[in-house]
Amino acid sequence: MQAGHEATGLTAGISLEAESLLLEEMRHLSASTSQINSEISSTQNVYLIVVGIIATAVAALQIFGNELRRQGFSKTPFLLDIITIVALISGGVLSFIFLLRFLQLVKREFHCTAAMNKIRTFYIDHLKPRMPLIEEAFYKQGDTEYFSNVPPYVRHIVSLLGSLSFGGAFYIIFNYIASSIFLLFSNLFLSVTVFIVAFFLQQWYYRRYLSKFDNAWKGE
Repeated sequence: MQAGHEATGLTAGISLEAESLLLEEMRHLSASTSQINSEISSTQNVYLIVVGIIATAVAALQIFGNELRRQGFSKTPFLLDIITIVALISGGVLSFIFLLRFLQLVKREFHCTAAMNKIRTFYIDHLKPRMPLIEEAFYKQGDTEYFSNVPPYVRHIVSLLGSLSFGGAFYIIFNYIASSIFLLFSNLFLSVTVFIVAFFLQQWYYRRYLSKFDNAWKGE
């Protein structure tokens, strides 16, 4: 009889330790999710600052170059155009890097949310025999799709600005190749093509990466 009480007490102690561990894990995951949300906001702000600096620099370089060109200079405007091309390509590359950063945050957020849902499900299953309506007291994210706290417009803006940078850089490059009005229109068409291809490639990559989380979410 005494052995039975000791076994019951031991089981209860283990159960309490496990519950404390799960609660601590839930608190840790919740704090991590809050930190990720803060990082998403700060990353957006940093990206806008970087884009603003690059756009200001490109505009200043082109205005100064056009003024020098109007005054009859040729070498300095050519050098400024090279710097502009480098700045625009760098802007496009940085935009893609920021896109990868947002995907990394989505990945961390997904794992935190999935882990919290597993712990929540564990408690619901454990308490349901004694509290049949307990499941109604818990909010659970949609079962059919994973929703990230990275707004959809972010990927559109990042892809759009990055693609504009690539398109603008190639437009300047193509202009040096052009020698007639027909070729100028051809260069404009090619630049727009570069923009469209870059935009849709980034969108495709982002959606393809995000679909992995959607599939994993549905498979839970």
